[in-house]
Amino acid sequence: MKKLILLALALPALAFASPSAAAGHWTGGGATYDAAGHEIDQFVISLVNTNPDPGTVESNAVITLAGGKTENYWQKITMRETGFTIETADGKGGGYCFGEGVCQSYVGDARHGVATTIIYDSQSSMRLLSTELDNGRPVHFIRQRLNLSGPGGTGLAP
Repeated sequence: MKKLILLALALPALAFASPSAAAGHWTGGGATYDAAGHEIDQFVISLVNTNPDPGTVESNAVITLAGGKTENYWQKITMRETGFTIETADGKGGGYCFGEGVCQSYVGDARHGVATTIIYDSQSSMRLLSTELDNGRPVHFIRQRLNLSGPGGTGLAP
């Protein structure tokens, strides 16, 4: 289940008008579901975003599953002229933002990956819905909500 939750984090720091606006401490939680919509597990997330250089956001996260097990995760998001690229320990990908606080990303390959939709509700709150795909068919869903709980993150998604 770790990989599902981690790949769902592939975009939480991006889609701001400026990558430096994504910096800060985001916290929240969510749940994972099987392909039939039955809940599998719940989790909480603590995510710290930094900007090592203009146009780049690096994220370090601690994910705690309902049973108390914790996992660490990292990702790097780099802005392009249009869209962005994502590098993680579990794969590479990218995505685009479409205005009004809506973004979409994909991490994986043609056979297996995770597509994530982000909805920015405000400058300090976002919801994510991820679909894990295997050969084009959904096998798991991940729902998350993240809120800005520390310094940084002052820009709203385009």
